[in-house]
Amino acid sequence: MAMLLAYFRTLMLIARQIQVDLFRIAHYAAISIPFVNIVVASMLVLSCVMIVGFTLPAEGFSKEAATVSMVFGLTMSCMMLLLFMPIWVLRQRIRDVKQAQLDIIANALAGDTQANSQVLNALPGQLLSTEELMVRQLYVNAQWDWPIAAHIQKLIAFCLLPPLTWVLAAAVENFLF
Repeated sequence: MAMLLAYFRTLMLIARQIQVDLFRIAHYAAISIPFVNIVVASMLVLSCVMIVGFTLPAEGFSKEAATVSMVFGLTMSCMMLLLFMPIWVLRQRIRDVKQAQLDIIANALAGDTQANSQVLNALPGQLLSTEELMVRQLYVNAQWDWPIAAHIQKLIAFCLLPPLTWVLAAAVENFLF
């Protein structure tokens, strides 16, 4: 438990102090790896528990097994929350930098030459044209705030498909029998 808390503190420190660069949003996905791994592992364990639960007779499921399941669920939920907090902090920071850059671009589009020199990736002393400003505005708008974006496919495959198959299996079972 102490290692988990130290890991959490380290991730929070990184999330609060890492320099946010809108050109390298994909690099921040590394902070979300522990959270994604815990979610996927808990779904795999939940799937195994469901399989074992279906094979046992109803009277074979004891109070001890229910207690262990509840403790496991509570522990995994707390771990997920702890590992999600750095992702949330980094998402807030990315959103703030993104909004600040959009405000600068809006001021530059309104004709503010000082704001024009502060636009994302502008060379010093270079005034950007309206088209260049609009392209940069579109680029900044297209950036996703969440650093978990690189893991969405894995989360969908491991966290959405198993419950969906359980629901579909129950629907087919009810339809057939």
